[in-house]
Amino acid sequence: MKRNKHTAAFTLVEILVTTAIAAVISLALFTAFSNGIRIWRRVNTRVAAEQFALFCERFRDDTLRAVNFSTIPCAGRETGLEFACLVAVPGQPLRGVGRVEYAFENGGITRAAGDYPSAFAFQRPEGRTVLEGVRVCAFEYYFFDSVKKEYGWAEEWQQPRLPLAVRLRCEFKDGREAVRTFTFPTGGHRP
Repeated sequence: MKRNKHTAAFTLVEILVTTAIAAVISLALFTAFSNGIRIWRRVNTRVAAEQFALFCERFRDDTLRAVNFSTIPCAGRETGLEFACLVAVPGQPLRGVGRVEYAFENGGITRAAGDYPSAFAFQRPEGRTVLEGVRVCAFEYYFFDSVKKEYGWAEEWQQPRLPLAVRLRCEFKDGREAVRTFTFPTGGHRP
């Protein structure tokens, strides 16, 4: 049988060199993509932490401006809280009494604030999402039980006065958890 010397084929050395080059390129691409993903996760975690810090600052400001006001009840549930607060009134240079409501809904925490006429009429003002990416959120209320003479936490708050404090437990979609407690300077009955 006659052998053709012009057959097209790769030698073993050529195949080994090509495989080695492809492996080096694949390793470089994998390293670049994995570093990019790691940086993206770090930035997203930092942004989420900053967003939570800003939310906590806003919530703290509202609790510091909270007031006991007889015609605007304080109502606390496990998924939200509403209370009388000094709020910005459109067209007025000073803050006026109004109602602030925080609620956990649709994977985020919303904040709605309204002036006295809307609060007195129990009209819920348009809320906006102030914290996103929340999987679970629970509000708890700290109070002094004058009958038992002890402090405790409750999941619901339906008293005419503000509680002493509110604790917020959040579990985020990225797996992080956070627990923060905010005091009401004008809240509750202290012994």
